[in-house]
Amino acid sequence: MDWLQRAGTILFERMVQKGWNQKQLAAAVGLAPSSITRILHGDQNVTIGTLRDVAQAVDLDLADLFSRTPEYASLAEAQRYAPLLQLRGLVMQLPLCRQGPILEQLIPGLIATLRASSLQAAQESR
Repeated sequence: MDWLQRAGTILFERMVQKGWNQKQLAAAVGLAPSSITRILHGDQNVTIGTLRDVAQAVDLDLADLFSRTPEYASLAEAQRYAPLLQLRGLVMQLPLCRQGPILEQLIPGLIATLRASSLQAAQESR
């Protein structure tokens, strides 16, 4: 994964955590949705200014795109687990005293469900 793909995956993860879709991110930055799609896929060379604007729109610093490691190995994997990312983003907005118990109860079950559905889809495609 090159640095543009890594940055795109980090941006996608954060966008989903905020509960946004690509159209909402595009509107916040003033870009076409197709440009956001190419940025998230790492398919478009962008200026530092544009990358900074997209990062700031999802509450990241430009440095985060270079210093962080994405949670998922690829954009495709992050997209597969997008419901989990979105749920975690919602939970993180709760007061700290409520986050732990909710995450402990929900996340393991969701991960198991998503993995099972991924395995089932893979078996059905064979």
